Amino acid sequence: SIKNLYVFFSNQNANILIAHKYLFSSDSQATHNGFSYSNLCKMAFIIFFAIFSIFTFIIALYLKRLSKDYYLWAPCKRLKTVDGSRLSEKVYVVPGTTVFGNNFDILGSTPETIFLWCRELYRRTNGKSYILNFFRVSVYSITSPEDVQEVFQSQTLITKGVIYELARPFLGDGLLVSSDQHWHDRRKLLTPAFHFNILQSFIEVFKNESLKLIKSIKAEANGVVNLHDLIPEFTLNNVCETALGVSLDDIPGSKEYRRSIHNLELVMVNRLCNPLMYYETMFYLFGDHKKFYRDVKVAHDFSSMIIEKKREEFKSRQRAGKLDEQANKRKRYAMLDTLFYAEARGVIDHQGICDEVNTFMFEGYDTTSVCVIFTLLNLALHQDIQEKCYQEVQNLGE
Repeated sequence: SIKNLYVFFSNQNANILIAHKYLFSSDSQATHNGFSYSNLCKMAFIIFFAIFSIFTFIIALYLKRLSKDYYLWAPCKRLKTVDGSRLSEKVYVVPGTTVFGNNFDILGSTPETIFLWCRELYRRTNGKSYILNFFRVSVYSITSPEDVQEVFQSQTLITKGVIYELARPFLGDGLLVSSDQHWHDRRKLLTPAFHFNILQSFIEVFKNESLKLIKSIKAEANGVVNLHDLIPEFTLNNVCETALGVSLDDIPGSKEYRRSIHNLELVMVNRLCNPLMYYETMFYLFGDHKKFYRDVKVAHDFSSMIIEKKREEFKSRQRAGKLDEQANKRKRYAMLDTLFYAEARGVIDHQGICDEVNTFMFEGYDTTSVCVIFTLLNLALHQDIQEKCYQEVQNLGE
């Protein structure tokens, strides 16, 4: 019995020792594993922080270097002076209302408020040319006639900015929005159509249309005259009878054409005021995409009627044998006839003719009407200059 009791206690002691050894061994291993995991986490964090710091430093250096050439918050490329002097010494850089340049200065504006805003900028800069930083483009607004002349006479400053791209669906690849060799070729083709001798032959047209305009203004003399209703009709009649050689009395749809051009301008102004609308996808989803292209079709259909009418007349003269090819190379013609002769020689195709007609109808009608209205505005504001102009007209011979 005593022997059995001793064996029992010996076995129990052995079990306790084994259990103690196991527990101690497990606790030590757990402590060892915990220590290793903590160190590993710390090392991983240090390595991540070091890599992130290096990456941030490299990005900061890159952005600092990039900021010398680009306005990063706008974002757009910075304009620089040729002699390396500070830009603010040459022109006035208009500060934006936000850190994003001038992008949000005219957000949601109308043509009227933009006009007043530009006049306010001119007063703020004391007549000095100024720069606006918009999305993807810096706009250099020239106020000096000498600077304007230098730009207009340049044969290299012909690459158009992003603003002109908004009009490309309407004007195609016409002279206004084209660049590089294409611009030079079209300019060479169309310049003879606006020779001084050609313009001289249109004096009678200008005179008759001017008399019609005066008659229309006198009819409204007792009330308020809305020049935007009268002047565009006047300029559209002029460009159609001169450059295109057709009378609007023979072409229906002139009122719809003027309305469509006005609508196109409003949509383009709205896109211009919202940088997000520069993207075609955003314009399609959230802009007046359908309205814009509906008006584009109206404008294209109207110009196409004019082109087809004149093309039939041109072909009739060809069939009648009234076109002397050698004489045609020496003689100057109005714009549309010049394009038809170029088409016959394979210099331009039908789409090219459509692009140039749409371009010159838009420029000759809308741009000219804006200039005439602005001239009349300034004559009304400056009575002394108005009197000088009146005296000059009075002294003209018959």
